[in-house]
Amino acid sequence: MIRKSSIFFLSLLFLALAASPAPAQNAAVDCAVVIEEPHSGQVMPNRIAVAGTATLPPGHHLWVFDRRFDFEPDWWIQGEATVDPQTHQWRRFATLGGDNDIGWDFDLTAAVVGPAEHQVLAAHFSQDINDKNYRPLVMPRAACVAPTLRVTRR
Repeated sequence: MIRKSSIFFLSLLFLALAASPAPAQNAAVDCAVVIEEPHSGQVMPNRIAVAGTATLPPGHHLWVFDRRFDFEPDWWIQGEATVDPQTHQWRRFATLGGDNDIGWDFDLTAAVVGPAEHQVLAAHFSQDINDKNYRPLVMPRAACVAPTLRVTRR
C-alpha cells in the first residue's frame, strides 16, 4: 500500500511539474553601457566630456545624467548621446553644477531607455533648456545603466 501511494504521489508531482509553465526566458535584446571617460576619482572642471560605449536595443536611446553626490536620488539630465552604430562609441558634454559646487563630488551615469521614457526625458530636457531652469528627476526605468562613477568638481 505504501509503495502504491508513493508511486501515485510521485506521478502526481511529475505531472504537476510537467504541466507548469517553464520560467520565462529573458526576451530582452542586448543592452550594455559603459562610461570610459572620465574615471572615478578624477578632479574635473565645470564642463566635461563624458564618453564610452553602448549597445542599444532597437528603438532605445542613451541619456547621460549627473548629480552632486549628496542629492541622491535625484539626477540632472545632461542630454541624449548618439551612439555610433559601427563602433558603439558615444560622447556627450556634461556640466558639473555651478560655482558654488567647487570641491564637491559628483556622480555620473548613463542609461539606455525605451521609447516612452525617452519621450519623458526629451520633454523634460527641452523644457529645462527653454526655461533655463534645470530641474532634477528620479532616474527613469532603464533597459540598462552604466555603473555610477564619482568625480570631484574643481
